[in-house]
Amino acid sequence: MRHHSVWMLLLSGCFVGDSQVLELLDVDGDGFHPAVAANYGGQAPWDCDEGDPSVFPGAPEVCGNDIDEDCNGDLDNGCHVDADGDSYFNDVDCDDSNPNAYLWGPDGGNAEITSQQAANEYCASYVGISCGIGRVNDLTIAGSTTALTELSCITRVDGDLTIQESSLTNTDGLEQIEAIAGSIVVADNANLATLDGLVGLTQVGANLTLENNAVLQDTDGMRGLTVVPGDVSVSFNPQLTALAGFSALTFVGGNFSLATNDSLADLGALSELESIDGMLALSNNATLARLDGLSKLTEVGALHLENNSVLGDVEALWSLSELGDLYIRDCPALASLDGLEGVTHIPGDLVLQSNAGLTDIDALSSLTEVGGDVFVVNAPMLEGVDGLSSLESLGGDLSLMHLEALADLDGLSALESTAGAISLCNLGLLTELDGFQALATAVPDVTICNNHLLVHIDGFGALMSLGDFSIYNNENLQYVHGLASLTGEIRNLQVHDNPSLLDIDGLASVTEIEEDVNLADNGLQDLQGLSSLTRIGGNFDIFQNPTLVSIDPLTSLTDVGGGLSLSGNNQLANVNGLSGLRTVGGSLRLQANSALTSVAGLHGLTAVGSDVTIAENAALATTDAQTLVTAIDSIAGTVTIEGNGP
Repeated sequence: MRHHSVWMLLLSGCFVGDSQVLELLDVDGDGFHPAVAANYGGQAPWDCDEGDPSVFPGAPEVCGNDIDEDCNGDLDNGCHVDADGDSYFNDVDCDDSNPNAYLWGPDGGNAEITSQQAANEYCASYVGISCGIGRVNDLTIAGSTTALTELSCITRVDGDLTIQESSLTNTDGLEQIEAIAGSIVVADNANLATLDGLVGLTQVGANLTLENNAVLQDTDGMRGLTVVPGDVSVSFNPQLTALAGFSALTFVGGNFSLATNDSLADLGALSELESIDGMLALSNNATLARLDGLSKLTEVGALHLENNSVLGDVEALWSLSELGDLYIRDCPALASLDGLEGVTHIPGDLVLQSNAGLTDIDALSSLTEVGGDVFVVNAPMLEGVDGLSSLESLGGDLSLMHLEALADLDGLSALESTAGAISLCNLGLLTELDGFQALATAVPDVTICNNHLLVHIDGFGALMSLGDFSIYNNENLQYVHGLASLTGEIRNLQVHDNPSLLDIDGLASVTEIEEDVNLADNGLQDLQGLSSLTRIGGNFDIFQNPTLVSIDPLTSLTDVGGGLSLSGNNQLANVNGLSGLRTVGGSLRLQANSALTSVAGLHGLTAVGSDVTIAENAALATTDAQTLVTAIDSIAGTVTIEGNGP
């Protein structure tokens, strides 16, 4: 009616002011005018329905009534509704009035292309394309599929892309895919030669796997990737010659593994790679000679180089300063570790094993701490360990074994502490063991074995506490004069098969051995090195020491917790050194000591916890053996006296 009144006034020729017109044009009285009010000085925004006072610019939207209350041209603006019942709300549904239009494709969002017919027909049946997004969840391509040129509707994969056991020769047709939110797996494709169809790819959300593709020659289609948050695995691709597709890659969040790619000769394409959170593992790459391309790599969780038969150097790693573990195994052409000069700390293990051509490890001279084990084994040309000259702390074991050209251990002069065992075995040219002079803290175990030229053990001068000490099969070893600071107790002492060993005087301050003592097949003449020993917690075996003439230095020994055995010591005439011994917790055996004439040194013994055997001592009178048995107050087991002298 108010519109009608306005036109009547104008037609009557009466003068009417703009303000009066504007007042009359607001028919529904909501304070907003229709667009025609612009002719009379009105200002936008305009009322889109002058017949309804609840409809005006900025009015609250009522959801689901098909009325545009706020006049913005969008029904149900701001409402979270699913008007067409397709389970996709209006804020993500491109057409909420059409139940056949929504973001995902058919089959719950997964696309499985297992035949060429399926590849050809997929986009035509892809409901989600009506929204203009081109998204699928998992995309799997397998079976008899030979071409993907009809899959251009797909632009994004919100799950995984898997191309496996297909008949493809290339990936042309996937150029529109820009992002894969999950992983990429390209595996077991006998005819796939290139990945050029993935040239549009700029993002992957998890892992990247290229495995067992018999004729794959390059990775060029991956050039858009700069980051892989998960693992990268490229393995068993025998014709892959280069990694040009990774030329923009700067970061790998998981492990990066290159394994058994027989034609991969260099890593030059990795020139932008700066950081690998996980392990860099290069193994069984038969033609990989150098690591050029890794010159920007500064940080890696672990470095594993294994069985790369022609790898000649690691000089390209000169920027590397942080790595968790370093494992280099079975790389026979590698002569040095030049390139690792920047490494100062390894939280995990340092393992150098079976590198036949390795002559020095000097490049590790900045290394001060290893949190795990140091394991240098089977390097027949390694002449020294000077590369460890700055090593002060070791969190695990130290093993130097089967190093036939190693002549000294001077490179370990700075080592102050180790939490693990030390094994020094089969060091071919080692004649004097005089290192480890700074090592003062407790060491669980020290083993020195099979060093055929070793004559002196003068090292370990500052060591104050020791667990197991084993010295065996060192055929020219004569003296153990080191360990001068070792006092108190050690756990086990094993000294055997050292036919030239004359003394173990370096142990002269040891007062207690917690478990066993085994002295066998040595050249010892006396046991002066055990002169402070008061107690042995386990067994005490003195066996087949052909030059042993006296055990007199054992006079401080009062208790043996296990068994006591003296056997096959053919120059031992008496046991006077055991005059202070009172108890033997196990058995007592005196057997086959051909020169033994007196056992009076054992007359102070009061208790034996098991059997007593005195046998085959040809020079010992049987009556002396019987007298000893009678002198012992308590024998828990049986007594055997046989085969002795008359």
